[in-house]
Amino acid sequence: MAQAATKPEAPAEPPRPMAWPESRLTLSDHTDGPILHLNLPADDRLEEGPQNVLLFAVVGRRLNRGQLIVVTNDGDSFWALMRVTHIHGGNGMSVRMLELRHVVPPQLADRKEEEVVATGEFYVRWMGSTRRYAIVAPNGTVRQDGFMTQKEAENARDQHARNFGRAR
Repeated sequence: MAQAATKPEAPAEPPRPMAWPESRLTLSDHTDGPILHLNLPADDRLEEGPQNVLLFAVVGRRLNRGQLIVVTNDGDSFWALMRVTHIHGGNGMSVRMLELRHVVPPQLADRKEEEVVATGEFYVRWMGSTRRYAIVAPNGTVRQDGFMTQKEAENARDQHARNFGRAR
């Protein structure tokens, strides 16, 4: 007897992937919170890992898990993009545990925060991303800070100089 020829079975098609629903796409501000900027004093730096919660006692209330933080310092010697990986407390409560991880390796510069010095005249200088441009009085005290641009600070410096009889 002759055996009937059988057709080889066609390989099964892999299942077609289902498209992700639009509900899976949200603004990160709604899930993680806005990207925050933390400016550390002087030449301080942050390492990744568990943080000292005493340092974050005030600002930690605004942090959420998954949130991104740009970290700099007044000396312009440190810049890092970090992500909150674990937090206990926060969001209006005091922080009991906080862990940060680098998203981008920290950028380090060999700089130190410059001291404010008395020069005998009003001058403008950069005071870091918290205080921004500032006017320094002739005796070396910061007279006014928070100017967004150097030109804005220079105009205010000239006004201060005229008011104190030290016009340029």
